Amino acid sequence: MEADLTEAVGPAGARAGSQDDPVTDQHAGAFPVPLMGSGSLRSTGAPQAPDASSEGRSCPRFQYPDPTALLCTGATPWALAHSSHQDSLCSCPWEPAVWASNPSPRPAHPPPPPRASPPARAERGAERGRGHGSFLWSSRARNASSAPLRTDSAPLAVMEAAAEFVVESPDVVYGPETIEAQYEYRTTSVSREDGVLKEANYYGSLTQAGTVSLGLDAAGQEVFVPFRALLPMVSPDDLVFDGWDISSLNLAEAMRRAQVLDWGLQEQLWPHMEALRPRPSVYMPEFIAANQSRRADNLIPGTRAQQLEQIRKDIRDFRSRAGLDKVIVLWTANTERFCELVPGLNDTAENLLRTIQLGLEVSPSTLFAVASILEGCAFLNGSPQNTLVPGALELARQRRVFVGGDDFKSGQTKVKSVLVDFLIGSGLKTMSIVSYNHLGNNDGRNLSAPPQFRSKEVSKSSVVDDMVQSNPVLYAPGEEPNHCVVIKYVPYVGDSKRALDEYTSELMLGGTNTLVLHNTCEDSLLAAPIMLDLAILTELCQRVSFCTDADPEPQGFHPVLSLLGFLFKAPLVPPGSPVVNALFRQRSCIENILRACMGLPPQNHMLLEHKMERPSPKQVEHGAAACLVSCKKEQAPTAHNGCTGDTDGHSKAEASLMSTT
Repeated sequence: MEADLTEAVGPAGARAGSQDDPVTDQHAGAFPVPLMGSGSLRSTGAPQAPDASSEGRSCPRFQYPDPTALLCTGATPWALAHSSHQDSLCSCPWEPAVWASNPSPRPAHPPPPPRASPPARAERGAERGRGHGSFLWSSRARNASSAPLRTDSAPLAVMEAAAEFVVESPDVVYGPETIEAQYEYRTTSVSREDGVLKEANYYGSLTQAGTVSLGLDAAGQEVFVPFRALLPMVSPDDLVFDGWDISSLNLAEAMRRAQVLDWGLQEQLWPHMEALRPRPSVYMPEFIAANQSRRADNLIPGTRAQQLEQIRKDIRDFRSRAGLDKVIVLWTANTERFCELVPGLNDTAENLLRTIQLGLEVSPSTLFAVASILEGCAFLNGSPQNTLVPGALELARQRRVFVGGDDFKSGQTKVKSVLVDFLIGSGLKTMSIVSYNHLGNNDGRNLSAPPQFRSKEVSKSSVVDDMVQSNPVLYAPGEEPNHCVVIKYVPYVGDSKRALDEYTSELMLGGTNTLVLHNTCEDSLLAAPIMLDLAILTELCQRVSFCTDADPEPQGFHPVLSLLGFLFKAPLVPPGSPVVNALFRQRSCIENILRACMGLPPQNHMLLEHKMERPSPKQVEHGAAACLVSCKKEQAPTAHNGCTGDTDGHSKAEASLMSTT
């Protein structure tokens, strides 16, 4: 039997080390276990620094003529009990030693001698069970294979205040010279992750992990429901995936190359991912960094027109084979350089289609967008380049197909859209914003090329524009903060992107306020739930129609789906529409449109019934008394529309008919 024991037990028998450590437990509990094979012990005598000269020395007071080695760990004195002539004890403090077990089989022992009578002084029944006869041990042992254990005794000095005992068990045989025990050793393998069993989840997803306030219950308390419960939505578990890539690796090999997921999770996912292979894609070296060329071994051949047709065939094949109702295409590939907007080339739908037929300049992402629109599939751009050129937007309007973009909003920019809104909304004049990033995944490698970085810089820099323009008290026309964005490629950090930000704002009386943030983002794991949300919300919007008094004919949303701005760094909006980047305004837009589909009023967060001088009879009944700051008896002020009542600003008469609010 071989074992690797690294556990030490103190005088009270407590385990050394943290119970939260991930372990495969091969310990023998709170006592040392004899190892069959050759070896030696290193004695330290009194506790002191290790001495190299003691290497290989055996116990100075106790010899083992039998080829049985005892592994002692830690500096705890282990008491070894013997039942020979002296009934004596030996105690030696040992330090950890490295053992090489003898691979040769141990010579067979002669039959054990008849059991001798136990010494009269022995304390019987100190511990009953399976074979710990030659040791003082703790009763916490965990025990898994059977092996005879044997210790040979010699006359020794009695250790003062040591307890003696005899184990009465059919598995323990006392002889004149030896004690032989049949011991059953068991172990338990335990895997821990920060002491918590992790389960699959959709953390980071607005639709799957977010909640909304539905209204107030009878006691005046807010009721929160999952976002996905507002309206019938597609479950992410029902989505089917396919895609294109210029790399031919199957998804299991690509997963290993990306080094995003923990190795244990990769092993579990490997059999599910190995059979998935990407379809050939479009590679135009002039649009992405030159360092991507070695990945490009899975390409669609032919002219631009032939490539466009092949993408359309792939979409039709996917829809047919999987039996799908709808297909939504997301561009999640590398950042491209900006495409020049040239009249007669890509300014109209007709010109763009002609450009493709003639093989003139068109980016790969625009080629995919056009193919998706022609197949009636919504197209969403998750990268920062100007994929949806004016000709593509016009084609989407003509075909009444949704498009959206640009650039997934996941880490640093999402924080910026909250913090700048907070600073300016608080009346602080933010004058300097400096954002630095370094990352080491393939996205960072591609962005190390200046043309691709420029695309990202534009999308990151525009995120504060609407917040600055919202406050003419702070900013004069044309005035804006200094905004600098830096991105560096550092391969070592992989997908774990580091983002450092500095925000400097002016205060009254000539003061300044500086906020500095450090944010470590798991880039891909933040983007993945955003992709799910985009697909789910886009599909939902395809089922929504509405009409107005002025236009009673039902209609859907504009093909440029600006509703998705919450999920994009540089939201696309219909011509002439204001661009909103403030994160909570974007979220409120989605929430209130979904509430409107249910017949609920917009959420205004007034909670006016909790702010009145005199509580309503309903509040008094449920003990939700309003805060009375004075004893005045005047009637509570009434808004110009007669509102005195519910959380959404409706009159008491209306509120009584709206139980959900």
